[in-house]
Amino acid sequence: MARIERLAGRFDVQEYGRLDYPPDHYRLLAVRSREVRDDRPWVLITGGVHGYETSGVHGALQFLEQRAAGYPVNLLAVPCVSPWGYERIHRWNANAVDPNRSFKEGGAAGESAALMRLVAPLRGRFLVHIDLHETTDSDESEFRPALAARDGKPFEPGVIPDGFYLVDDSRNPQPEFQRAVIDAVAKVTHIAPADGQNEIIGGVAGRDPVPDARAGAVRGHHRGSLHHHHRGLPRQPAFDARHLQRGPGRRDLRGHRVRAGEVGVGAGPRDPFTSRRNAGAR
Repeated sequence: MARIERLAGRFDVQEYGRLDYPPDHYRLLAVRSREVRDDRPWVLITGGVHGYETSGVHGALQFLEQRAAGYPVNLLAVPCVSPWGYERIHRWNANAVDPNRSFKEGGAAGESAALMRLVAPLRGRFLVHIDLHETTDSDESEFRPALAARDGKPFEPGVIPDGFYLVDDSRNPQPEFQRAVIDAVAKVTHIAPADGQNEIIGGVAGRDPVPDARAGAVRGHHRGSLHHHHRGLPRQPAFDARHLQRGPGRRDLRGHRVRAGEVGVGAGPRDPFTSRRNAGAR
């Protein structure tokens, strides 16, 4: 919280809601460009939709602190969508609801409803939305077994990707944009290969517009997660991947090995929170 508030010297820091999980209460904070210009596109950055994916929170904050000023855009950033989950290194909220399955009308997560209200006045104006996630060993050891137990289903083991990958928007795919990001990231860290079924987290993998075992981007469908969009990039600095944390072996705040960095990056002229189905988004 303090780290977000310190950005007030360069950005407008806005409280856009509160979460009440007695005895705890959480302010929801957004960071917005102080000078908004009509000739600049809007960009949305979110982190910590899953609180235990802490790299997204710190990555968003590091970008705001060190690099955001170099991009000629109107920026709206929410570094930590799920502060209760972040504090407890947990995927769900206090009510055992996954916020990343709740970006839809009537969704059960207060975290998601507050974010939808925040962006509603800007619907149709975002150039791109970047949603920062990660995949750790704890997905297989804790959270996927817990999901199966919660829903009364058998647990089916999966494969944890080892490296960086992207989740594209299956309803509005942007393979050239996805490939450009992957190529930039490949200069500083390794890209996750596909598994034996040519998939990453259940979605078809490919670094090219057609499925390809060289991997990198995931295309699929996902119930009620964020709908990303993009209308062609303006002139701006080249994508800079140097702020990404390097290599395997890094551990999260609980000590689990972090195998993969995941970014949901999408593009297109539709509204950002239209219900989207994307099996790849975690």
